[in-house]
Amino acid sequence: SRLNEGAVVAFDDIRWSSEMQEAWRLLERTHGFADTIDLGPIGLGVWQGGGTAPRNHDLRGIYGRPRWLLRGRNGVDGG
Repeated sequence: SRLNEGAVVAFDDIRWSSEMQEAWRLLERTHGFADTIDLGPIGLGVWQGGGTAPRNHDLRGIYGRPRWLLRGRNGVDGG
């Protein structure tokens, strides 16, 4: 009730324990969040309010990768 529409809420250590993982899974289903974004150790939620069902985005595969892993074979970014 204290969040404005469009508020971004950060949840740290969402994989710290099984209880935190379960809490994150609950948040991913919580109506009111327009989007939830799983970055691995951190989760983000964009609050919309009302009965909005969240769209879940899993970015664990790209968040936090070393820059050299994102380079093409010739060493140029974007690969």
